[in-house]
Amino acid sequence: MLTQTAKKLVKMSVLLGCVVFGSVSLNSVAAVITFGTGAAGYGGDISFVTPGGTDVQGTNINIGELTISGTSADGTYTVTDGLFNFSTATDTFSIQGTVANLGITNQTLLTGTTDDFSYIVNISDSDINFFNAAGPSTMSASVLNAVGLNLDTEFDYFGYSIYSNQLGEVTNSAVINTSVVPLPAAAWLFISAIAGLAGAKRLSRSKRTA
Repeated sequence: MLTQTAKKLVKMSVLLGCVVFGSVSLNSVAAVITFGTGAAGYGGDISFVTPGGTDVQGTNINIGELTISGTSADGTYTVTDGLFNFSTATDTFSIQGTVANLGITNQTLLTGTTDDFSYIVNISDSDINFFNAAGPSTMSASVLNAVGLNLDTEFDYFGYSIYSNQLGEVTNSAVINTSVVPLPAAAWLFISAIAGLAGAKRLSRSKRTA
């Protein structure tokens, strides 16, 4: 009798697992919010914090475009007075600007910390001509409200890439932010079902050996 019950539980758990995985696949959609140079053109500079050091800083790098996907306000928007600043010495970065078409006045649009970074140095003149970094980021409440996301939405930027010319002037930049998708409740239900299934199988074995 117990063995038949366990078999039924196996069938139910497998069915439940299919339903749950379908739910996870449909609901686990990340929002991607990218700040870039756009029509702002090159501006600002990137350099070492101290000569001969390894920490890098970017100062007043132009940001002129905001691209959004995975939200209720998908599209590309113009950013005016956009400035991007960062320093690996303090592991911080920020973007400030105005996005008029989303009703966002001049303010800090994005902040974050740097977990990892790398760069390429031009051997001939020791200038940095490429920089990339990654870490967690926080979107301003104004941006989140404008695109219909919850205020507690967490983000990771999986890289910002900055290219500069021989004068150290930044020619192109992109800060790509992907929302951290929480594990849906349905996934926890599936995990619980698996745990219950394992317990039933142990119980069945225990009864047969008794």
